Amino acid sequence: MKKKKVIFFLISVILLISFVIAYAEDRESPFEITLVIPQRLEHRQRQISKSFTNKPEFHVLLKNISDEPQTLWNESCSWGYSNLSFEMVLDGRKIVIEKNPVIEWEKDFPDYWTLLPDEYYVFDIYITSDIWNFPKIEEASKVVQLKAIYENTSSSRIIHFKDKPDKKLDNFWTGQIESDPLEIVIYHW
Repeated sequence: MKKKKVIFFLISVILLISFVIAYAEDRESPFEITLVIPQRLEHRQRQISKSFTNKPEFHVLLKNISDEPQTLWNESCSWGYSNLSFEMVLDGRKIVIEKNPVIEWEKDFPDYWTLLPDEYYVFDIYITSDIWNFPKIEEASKVVQLKAIYENTSSSRIIHFKDKPDKKLDNFWTGQIESDPLEIVIYHW
């Protein structure tokens, strides 16, 4: 009788662990990411062209779709600087577009923001800046596929304050999400 109870207990534990693992693998991201490139002019195309103004060429929206506040690293510090990237399909080749590496941070401290449920964070994307490594387009215009990718791998950080005890920041979301790809026309820049 005792042997049956032990076997039943072990089977129950194994099933419980299997369900927990399956749930963890099937969990969805608490975020959704969207490229915002409006259709323009009479051609109704999504277009990107080099802007010679200080206006962004397009936007990326990161929305908290969960029921809980979500904390993420700000792009103004080294922990969040390169979390956003893009994937472009150009002439059948996949090209990863990232921020150009920062050679040296003069001042770097952990900076973060918290999105409440249904809140958005808006990334303004300036192609003309030296921040992004967008490929040069030689033709007058080129049709490409573009998607945004947001990935955070740093879940916690200990901050050292002068004359104060260390403070640990944690509970940061980690993972990767991708937007749906958009077909866009890129004009020569």
